[in-house]
Amino acid sequence: MKKIGLLALGLALALGVVAEAGSIPADRVPLQTYAVKKMNCYLQPNGVQKGWIDPGDYVVVTQIRSDGWAYGSYPVGNGRVSRWFRADDLVNNIGFANQERYSPKANTNTYTGPDHSRKFGSFNDNETLLVVSESGESRQFIYKLNNGGYKMAWAPYWDCWDARQAGKQQVNNNVINKNPVVKPVQREDKKQEQTSYGVWKATARYTANTYDNPDLRGARAGWITSGSDIEVLGENAKSYFIRYWADNGAKRERYVERTAVKGLNEDKENKNKENKKQVNNNVINKNPIVKPVQREDKKQEQSSSYGVWKATARYTANTYDNPDLRGARAGWIPSGSDIEVLGENAKSYYIRYWADNGATRERYVERTAVKGLNEKPQPSDNDSTSYWDGKVNTQLANLSNLCYRSKSTYNPFKKSYT
Repeated sequence: MKKIGLLALGLALALGVVAEAGSIPADRVPLQTYAVKKMNCYLQPNGVQKGWIDPGDYVVVTQIRSDGWAYGSYPVGNGRVSRWFRADDLVNNIGFANQERYSPKANTNTYTGPDHSRKFGSFNDNETLLVVSESGESRQFIYKLNNGGYKMAWAPYWDCWDARQAGKQQVNNNVINKNPVVKPVQREDKKQEQTSYGVWKATARYTANTYDNPDLRGARAGWITSGSDIEVLGENAKSYFIRYWADNGAKRERYVERTAVKGLNEDKENKNKENKKQVNNNVINKNPIVKPVQREDKKQEQSSSYGVWKATARYTANTYDNPDLRGARAGWIPSGSDIEVLGENAKSYYIRYWADNGATRERYVERTAVKGLNEKPQPSDNDSTSYWDGKVNTQLANLSNLCYRSKSTYNPFKKSYT
């Protein structure tokens, strides 16, 4: 076995292949890094054990031999000492196959450990990275420093671009996205489906926070503004993986809640469905939050697929994302503005209205703020005499009817009394 190993090493050197000490190529020195675990140190390779390196210690490697032994310094007391140790002990997972990757163009931080709690440095402009290990969604990699030497650091996997993302190779449109976290989404149409990554254009339905993880946990990593352009790169159970642009034009790729994403052809698709689908007025709306309202008249009932009826805002009122009108407001409707009522529930109406830029909004608003277009004005004190004079000798109600045995209330939307 020893002879076979020496033969393989000889062939590698003959072919010009860089000799590697385990996961770290021998030419990546001097190398600055932080220990990921306890490492025993030695006075000589295969010699007497003398001291150790603790997890988190700052290590500077000055030599790596082809047999896997490395020489470098680490902190001891108020100073530093140099010893021999195994190069593989600096790598979190030596079973990981080395991968060539590239940094994003935007400035990106690197960290001393996989928890990304302490900054180590930064890179940008598609620098070459050699990924040597992993820990969850973090990657351990080696990159070259501008002033000479190398660093071995950590960063999220999405900041370690493959060749296609960095534009380093021709893309095969038939290759499925191999990203282990997100999967390709169904694109909007056949023409768009030919894109390299299954990207589809979209807009932000509302201002929403973005995150560095698909479960949307922890501190936010930025936000998208309502109505802004975005690109959807992938999806998972709780979120979409999107690309968006910061105010300075820099690209960001983060996760956002699924409800915040609105496809550019969404309104068109809804309209097509509305035109194609024959409406059965006897079928109850299955929406668990809102129920169908009674429309203003039969004519409108025959022409509307969803029981929509026109209305106006009685006064300026806040709108909300929930039927109980709780939490922060999601917008407002100005007094007298046109709205459409899509449904009702105990505390609010579910309405459609238009922002100043013409974008449609669908939110909840308090019931008293909605005024039907056919609502009749109630007589004032000044004209009450003339109003009731016209009712002389006219039967106003059959008081024996159950409908009028309690206080009558006119419903302007149902054109009836309760």
